[in-house]
Amino acid sequence: YHETVVGSLATSEAGNFRYDLAFIGASGLDPITKECYSASLEVAAQKQAVMKHSITNVLLVDSGKFEKRGFCLFAMTDEFDIVYTDEIPQECNIENLAGVEKNYEKV
Repeated sequence: YHETVVGSLATSEAGNFRYDLAFIGASGLDPITKECYSASLEVAAQKQAVMKHSITNVLLVDSGKFEKRGFCLFAMTDEFDIVYTDEIPQECNIENLAGVEKNYEKV
């Protein structure tokens, strides 16, 4: 369970801030197409607004989200500086995550 403030006002206000570091979660990640997914259009728009104004973007994704397509595309993996996960699934070819393979860390 989580609570989120979303909508056009929340998205426009997110763009008024500047972020040194943004931690962004994903509901799905396709390592072949390099696409990151969100569950809704509103959340996807808000994540995009924050990422646009952040110096460093960090993707947080648990191993259960790999190779799961989601409803709304919000970013490509190469838009992230670092990816953190609990483990890399054996069937996932990490080299497909262009731009982040050297900064990929298991937590």
